[in-house]
Amino acid sequence: MSSTLLEVTRSAHEEVERLERLIVKDLQNEPTSNKDRLFQSHRVRNMIDTIISTTDKLVEIYEDKDNARKDEIAALGGQTAAGTNVFSAFYDRLKEIREYHRRHPAARVVDANEEFEGLLKEEPQIEFSGEEALGRYLDLHELFNQFINSKFGDPSTEYSTYLDVFSQPHKIPHKLKLTRQYKEYMENLLEYLIYFFQRTEPLQDLDRIFSKIETEFEDQWSNNAIEGWENMGQENGHVPAQHTVIDLDYYSTVEELVEVGPEKLKEALAALGLKTGGTVQQRAERLFLTKNTPLEKLDKKHFAKGSRVFQQNGTAAALQQDENSKEIALMEAKMQRLCDLLDETIARTRDNIVKKQALTYEEIEAEREEEETQADTESDEDDQQIYNPLKLPMGWDGKPIPYWLYKLHGLGQEFKCEICGNYSYWGRRAFERHFKEWRHQHGMRCLGIPNTKNFNEITSIEEAKDLWKKIQERQGVNKWRPDLEEEYEDKEVRFAPRRRRMLLTVFNSWVFLETRRLIQVFPGPVRKLWNNWELRVLVLVSLTLQLSLLHLGSRRRYSAKTWIRMVLWFSYLSADSVATVALGVISNNQGNSCDCNDSQIQSELTAFWASFLLLHLGDRDTITAYAVQDNELWLRHLLGLVVQFGVALYIFLVSWKANWLSFLTILMFLRGFIKFAERTWVMRLANYDPSFMRPGRRHKVLDKITDKLKVTKHLVVRRQFASRDVNYTGEDIQKDAFRLFKIYRCLFLNQKVIISYRILFHNSSIFLDSQTAWKTIEVELGYAYDVFYTKAPFFSRLGVSSSVPSLLRPSFLCLCFSF
Repeated sequence: MSSTLLEVTRSAHEEVERLERLIVKDLQNEPTSNKDRLFQSHRVRNMIDTIISTTDKLVEIYEDKDNARKDEIAALGGQTAAGTNVFSAFYDRLKEIREYHRRHPAARVVDANEEFEGLLKEEPQIEFSGEEALGRYLDLHELFNQFINSKFGDPSTEYSTYLDVFSQPHKIPHKLKLTRQYKEYMENLLEYLIYFFQRTEPLQDLDRIFSKIETEFEDQWSNNAIEGWENMGQENGHVPAQHTVIDLDYYSTVEELVEVGPEKLKEALAALGLKTGGTVQQRAERLFLTKNTPLEKLDKKHFAKGSRVFQQNGTAAALQQDENSKEIALMEAKMQRLCDLLDETIARTRDNIVKKQALTYEEIEAEREEEETQADTESDEDDQQIYNPLKLPMGWDGKPIPYWLYKLHGLGQEFKCEICGNYSYWGRRAFERHFKEWRHQHGMRCLGIPNTKNFNEITSIEEAKDLWKKIQERQGVNKWRPDLEEEYEDKEVRFAPRRRRMLLTVFNSWVFLETRRLIQVFPGPVRKLWNNWELRVLVLVSLTLQLSLLHLGSRRRYSAKTWIRMVLWFSYLSADSVATVALGVISNNQGNSCDCNDSQIQSELTAFWASFLLLHLGDRDTITAYAVQDNELWLRHLLGLVVQFGVALYIFLVSWKANWLSFLTILMFLRGFIKFAERTWVMRLANYDPSFMRPGRRHKVLDKITDKLKVTKHLVVRRQFASRDVNYTGEDIQKDAFRLFKIYRCLFLNQKVIISYRILFHNSSIFLDSQTAWKTIEVELGYAYDVFYTKAPFFSRLGVSSSVPSLLRPSFLCLCFSF
């Protein structure tokens, strides 16, 4: 059934009236959350837009440009071309209605109330990014990246600082504002703020706000009262610096302008329509004229041919720049007005960024999940007024907490913290807890003071600074002094204070380097005797040092005598140096023998000694390290292995004669290389802890041995002790000691121990018997000595099997020499 124009008019008026009532009804419901507020605002905005569009249709109907409404009113009055007949018009309309219902007998009558009431339950689709959090925060990361990557932005600016300065364009230099890059940035910033404002405040009329801004802007612009654009009127008489390629404000003389170069001067003159020829001095003088003289007043001889209109173009360029500047200034004014309207959102965004910087990822995720849970569980019912005359804090259920609980926690006491920005904390518990929260941590970080336990209960900035100053002064007494306390490692792979180690290194170097120079003072026979016996003496000294290490290395385990430690320390430091120097002497002698054609047998014997010296560097099974820290330098020993092996290989190749002695040298050469490699590998095993792993849920990290868990279940432990076998043999002690050593091995290397509660309770029964405990600890320390100071870790099945051929080689060599 077709509706008449009057029916359409009536229906439109009804729709407008119903929508107005719905708006009033919706606004009477106070939203309980930010999400509900946004939905309500957008619903009201959609209904207002519908009212506006319907009203526009009504205006068109009432204007009646085609006289359709007038004709329809006349037809209702029975006025036709044949005359006036009211009843005929009535019956025609009645007939039309009956015909419609006859063709559509099942037509449903739509209830307008239900249709419009459904609008109140509508949830509009609003697009927000995850960073915006339903309009609670701004998401300016893209604009921030554009800002720091531009010429007008500071690359060192942080995002939290950018939230403070992006609404202050007057701090940007005026010259940088005239660039296209700044204009694009301002357009993007204004576009985002408008879009965000429309999503969060849909009931605000932006057109009216901007209209008012434009009116005020025109007055301020004409009076040069816009902040940051005060000098624009003075520049209109000249060509702006932006159009001259070179900013003449930075140059006070022609000589300074000459340093720019001929090409840039030529480009600047061409941009102004001036002549570009002549020397660099002439170009600079011609361009410098435009600094204080408008183009209109310049002599025509300075202009290039065909540029007569450039005087007009100069004025046009100035006007064009004025328009561009005005457009940018207007965008800045609109942006600043939007920032004023979004001031709370900007502050909330800044606080959220600072808060995130002080929280871990797990805390941020937990807080986000908590906010989502609270948003999902919020009630849709209207909030009822709660009777709270004492103004008690609200509990988890949204009701005031009991008064006795309020007094118990002292929530009536206010504690202010100046470090937190004079933030108030109610109750002693909240005050003590806030020292570990993000706000206080951020305040201490801004002061440059570590947030340690020393500063608990300190709320004043001055007190915190004074205490930090006293702590620094107290620490200055025990301040680290590099000249006295610095330790480092030398070629003997030992750690020592800088002065002592430096003196020892200088002394050793002086002894080895000055010996030959000192020999030159003696007569020729003495020098000849020394040249003949130099290598023999070094080999004998190296052998003596190796024997002392072999004998005293095992005695150190059971004896703590001072002379043993001193001799062992001296032998340990000198053994490698003597063997290395001996290899160098052999290498030097080999070169001289090749030049002087010495006897072949002497050359082959010295090469044979080189393999023995290589054996000296690694054949120390009873002592591989004097201290635990020496094992950390296994990489340096590996490098020494490569270097010394290369030197010995060079000596061997130079002395190769393809006889029986050279073939025997190969066996000793391989023996020395294997023993040296064994020593390096054992040091690596001592430094590497394969038991180090990630702690699980039932494990605890022990930083020190004193951090072991206390055995609280005494009954369980004593039951374990009572259930132990009475005949506790030495083999059981060996097993328990080895198990304990594997558990606490990391403590010898100053590493953390990963241990489970079950292992602690299981091993605690060992220490209930004093004799068993001391025996177990003694065996455990023996394991520690063997692992960290000897080649015991290499004595496995694979190590022993690889050592059998090495033991057979010396026997074979002795047998060969006997024949």
